[in-house]
Amino acid sequence: MPTRVYEQCVQVFEAMDRQAILYTDEHQRYYEGYLTYLFDDVGLSLSCYSTVMHRLQAMGCVKQKSPGSRNVPSRWIILQEPSEDLFMEHAVSARKHSRVKELEDRVERLEQLVAQEEKAS
Repeated sequence: MPTRVYEQCVQVFEAMDRQAILYTDEHQRYYEGYLTYLFDDVGLSLSCYSTVMHRLQAMGCVKQKSPGSRNVPSRWIILQEPSEDLFMEHAVSARKHSRVKELEDRVERLEQLVAQEEKAS
């Protein structure tokens, strides 16, 4: 069952893909524009910008070619459509990474406490 974030990723990707231009000399399709306006055009709040763009990059759907600024549009390489499988694979991977990091931090704290106890005795 698709999640809201997945659906937002699909919306943004499809909008980027519709506006993409093929550069034949590089054999790549690029979206060139202002993502803030694109999010507005598809009816999404900018509060989802980071989550959606990080997920699209993590799934290998888009890759930033050049960052934009207020007066310069960003350029993104269009790579592949998002899929539920890619989305879930990334979500599981992100959760595992987070859990591993938590455990590493706990082990480090325990090792520090043991070292302090050994010095004290």
